[in-house]
Amino acid sequence: MEEVKAEYQSDGLELFLVKGPFDKAKATIEQNGGKIAPTQQVAKMHVACNMMKDCIIAENIIHFPNNDILVTSADYSPILKYASEATKAYEERHQFFISEEEAASLVNIAKEDSGKPPAEQRVYTLAKIDKYPFPIFRMIESPLAQFLFKDTLPAYASYLQNKFNKSCERDTTKTGKDMISILLPNVIYREINKTVAMPILFYNATDVGWWCDDMFTISPPSLMGYESDQNWVSLNTAADKVAGIRSSTVSKLSYESVMQKYGAKSPEDLDRILAQVAKNQ
Repeated sequence: MEEVKAEYQSDGLELFLVKGPFDKAKATIEQNGGKIAPTQQVAKMHVACNMMKDCIIAENIIHFPNNDILVTSADYSPILKYASEATKAYEERHQFFISEEEAASLVNIAKEDSGKPPAEQRVYTLAKIDKYPFPIFRMIESPLAQFLFKDTLPAYASYLQNKFNKSCERDTTKTGKDMISILLPNVIYREINKTVAMPILFYNATDVGWWCDDMFTISPPSLMGYESDQNWVSLNTAADKVAGIRSSTVSKLSYESVMQKYGAKSPEDLDRILAQVAKNQ
């Protein structure tokens, strides 16, 4: 079994990143006592550690032939449920098409949950739009953001706004460009009469550079908002990292052995060293 170490730690949780292919990364995450992390937990760790690398997360975007779009929570993700089949589809440079039965089940769940607050929905029905940009200061008003970030949303929106404000201190031309981008599937990438399930990439522009206009982006990694599938970021490549989350108590390496490896004199000293190591990677 491949053992993995935590890249970020906070509040008794560890977040670690495993390179694909996706089905093998998922297996590694589960063998190490974790699960693929949802947006909420990745964002929470981002705020706590003030850093985060781009990673594939648990939620899925489901694109229907009639252009309806659903967003699933982790528990209802077809790609998590059929990880091997989804990875194989991407290996063959196809989208991952789900069955009519699976699609109908998701539609029914979305209808059942439509009257609930977005944060409580299992499957969320998205408005029919191709791009979903909005200012950070309006992020908490977005039903999609409420669905994805849940009770972490206020803290995460505040965190992004503070990051943007600091960047403005260095570049006054950035005023008004503090946008959140949600990049959705383009119909040219699907086949008629088939329902597509797409993974979601948590793209963190805040640590790419303070000069970036978009402070945070969620997108299907097979598209990444481009107009050509030549920019393919998919489930089958070894470069894509999948986010795993687990309790700190299930770490496979003993704390004492890790402390010895890094020459730490105390748990606090080790936390500081690991944070520096993650930052430098």
